[in-house]
Amino acid sequence: ATVIALAVGGTFIGWFTLDLILALSIINLLFLFYIGRKIGGVVGDVLGASEQISESLIFLILAIAALHGIHLPGYL
Repeated sequence: ATVIALAVGGTFIGWFTLDLILALSIINLLFLFYIGRKIGGVVGDVLGASEQISESLIFLILAIAALHGIHLPGYL
């Protein structure tokens, strides 16, 4: 999945994709470690929450980048 995300993201966003994937990986690993300690494992609801966190983080990072003048393609 990471290779596909890098290929598609690299095509449409460019090198900024690496920053996004690095941030998402770190946040998701921290979240999954926390959940693993809290409830002892990962269930479907946790995976859904992880997806929602990732999606929100992508929008937040892109909004911050746009506010700070980082050039992003017009369709973003």
